[in-house]
Amino acid sequence: MKIALQLYSLRNYLKTEEDILETLTKVKDIGYKNVQLSGIGKFTKEKVEIFSRITKALGLDVVATHVDFNQLESSFDEIVAYHQMLGCKYLGIGALPEGYDRKNLNDYQKFIFKANHYANLLKEHGIKLVYHHHAFEFAKINQFLPMQVIIQNMMSSNFTIEPDLYWLQFAGVPPIHFIETYQNKIDIVHIKDMKVKMLDHWTTIAQFAAIGDGNMNYKNILSAMKGFNIDYIIVEQDEFYGEDPFVEIKRSLDAILSYRLNVSL
Repeated sequence: MKIALQLYSLRNYLKTEEDILETLTKVKDIGYKNVQLSGIGKFTKEKVEIFSRITKALGLDVVATHVDFNQLESSFDEIVAYHQMLGCKYLGIGALPEGYDRKNLNDYQKFIFKANHYANLLKEHGIKLVYHHHAFEFAKINQFLPMQVIIQNMMSSNFTIEPDLYWLQFAGVPPIHFIETYQNKIDIVHIKDMKVKMLDHWTTIAQFAAIGDGNMNYKNILSAMKGFNIDYIIVEQDEFYGEDPFVEIKRSLDAILSYRLNVSL
């Protein structure tokens, strides 16, 4: 089980080639060796060439992406070529794509049937398709969970779930129970902590936090996860609420390493 950083966390620092070099150099200096490429908008040859060149020069491995499923459909050969250029095994779909109704179970089925097809095509190129969830997949529709529909219809052996432990916790689903239940359909996992902010006397909200700064017991969670065949735990923090993102992603890495679980960089 290796550690990676989800670059969506630093999406505001990846706008130009100069930004990308500066940001990824900081990521490497902090101690990360693996990254997930996301938050860069539509994948283009120019963007991918820049990221490929800089990550290789810095010795960073691009282990996963998040790609718009609609772009995968419309530009399949190009997306495959981009992943081969990056040397990337996992092609992630970040959420139910635009054009599909999150409140309609039939739309989840339509998406998954299409995704199975592309997962089988990707297998021929040594690329695996993964689906990253949020909390809406756990909002019941006619007493059914969309997540159940998704998992039950994942027919391709080359198509797996990318659990996000924050969103599992947010949805009231015990993260380790979910991973244990579906361990044969999981290769990579998003990890981010959850803290509680008090807005007034009666109102509290959940917020993203660096690993170890929130209320999720990540030492126990990661210890339990070592019993499963997971390739990468991917650190992500969607928002920083005015804090320095680079300080925060370092806090996450330092916390994970402090647990002394023999997790690899």
